[in-house]
Amino acid sequence: MSSRLPLDAIHRALAEGAKDGTLELRPEAGAEFLKPEDVPLCPPGPRGTVLSYARRVSP
Repeated sequence: MSSRLPLDAIHRALAEGAKDGTLELRPEAGAEFLKPEDVPLCPPGPRGTVLSYARRVSP
């Protein structure tokens, strides 16, 4: 049995954290800095951006 979460569940959790203000999600300076195999790991942002930066926001 695998203990890995599906990628869409991780993306949803990140989006929920951003929505409730506990996480800040931002795009990288440019997608060209990401390895092509890493891009699908990042949640999608507005207008096709890739949200590759996440930071916990203090309450």
